[in-house]
Amino acid sequence: MSDQATGPRGPTGERYPSDLPREEAMARASTLLRDKASEIYFKYTCEHCGERNTFNDPNTLWSEGECYSCGKISKVERAGFMVVLDMKEARKRKKEI
Repeated sequence: MSDQATGPRGPTGERYPSDLPREEAMARASTLLRDKASEIYFKYTCEHCGERNTFNDPNTLWSEGECYSCGKISKVERAGFMVVLDMKEARKRKKEI
């Protein structure tokens, strides 16, 4: 279920942040990946049941994803992401600068 004004919604009507077009999500993530102390985990909303899913492989945005909840395959045309930062590595790099 989707509502252009508010973004994707889950099966019980809760709101999810609007996903970005695939190309824009990849471009933003690429900027963040320049810092070798981070990893990106892409997320998408299942087009069948509305559940939010996260890909297991860091720094990879697959074209399709299998929903953890309903098991159906969704074409991933829009995505979001979360950044995992290795603080130990980030501090080490900051000292080098």
